[in-house]
Amino acid sequence: MSTIQSDGASVLTSATHAIFDVPFSDTASATRAEAEEAAGAVGGAASAGRVSEVFNDFLLFPKYSGRGANVDQVDGRDGKHVGKRLKTRANTKTLGFAIASYFQYIRSFLRELIKDAGLASEPELREIFNEGGADAQNVPAMVKLIVALHGLKDKTPADFPERDAAIMTGVLREMRILAEYAACFERLFLGKELSLEAHLDSLSTMAHLLLVLFRRNGTNFVPAQHYSNTQRMIRGHFWSVATAQVHEIDEYYLFLDSTDPLEQTFGICRDLHGPGTQFDCVQFEERVTAAMSIRAIYSRHPEWERVSRRLTGSLDHMNPRAWLL
Repeated sequence: MSTIQSDGASVLTSATHAIFDVPFSDTASATRAEAEEAAGAVGGAASAGRVSEVFNDFLLFPKYSGRGANVDQVDGRDGKHVGKRLKTRANTKTLGFAIASYFQYIRSFLRELIKDAGLASEPELREIFNEGGADAQNVPAMVKLIVALHGLKDKTPADFPERDAAIMTGVLREMRILAEYAACFERLFLGKELSLEAHLDSLSTMAHLLLVLFRRNGTNFVPAQHYSNTQRMIRGHFWSVATAQVHEIDEYYLFLDSTDPLEQTFGICRDLHGPGTQFDCVQFEERVTAAMSIRAIYSRHPEWERVSRRLTGSLDHMNPRAWLL
């Protein structure tokens, strides 16, 4: 369920306190007030100021979110793309995940660990680790990897009888941290039963884990761009909820903060182009108005839109109807 309460920051409060629980000092409040006063002269700043007010009690969010009082835009990253970058890291042969020790958990080790734990079959492992020409951008394969990594959280050395128990104790201690990080992605993609507040709590957990692991290990954990994109994705969801509250939008679905509508619009433009599959900027300009009209019709009559056979039953493109089933 993704219903938003419109009374200020009621949905955001508990989740945001988990990350940004430092109230503004008098100096910080004065600085913010001066910034908002200065922004008042900028056209369109009133609505943005209202969104910013949702986070008034939280010092670190305005400080590290890159927001100003005169900004009223939703900035983020597609969660599926961020997850695919995590899968790409897991698939590198020489790089891996450094967690608490100086050991790097690379692809071959993770594959054997998941296999020995019985968390994926051999065909699934080939799909997860891009073997045999598997699609590296396969979203269902990415979700299978995340679910498998999460499954390591409850494993004990007894589940690996052929491995040294003392070594596995240390390995599984670190794997539990990676498993919790993966669990945050799993809840983001599959947590249909979770409330919006629970999703924000999970995103808060993800932000904290990523911050600590990246500060400790740097790019030995994930690339810097992945760190930045993930934090932007999390920030975007929080800002979207605040924006929906200010504009009294009753419902918000996490997966709508994605590039799916843009990709669908490009798909319609390709269909309008006729036999050719590509188009240049001039042809796009000629067709984009019609494409937007078609998107508006499909939004009113979703039963008229025929989904691509390749995407039927896929996690790659979600919609509210499928999410609520």
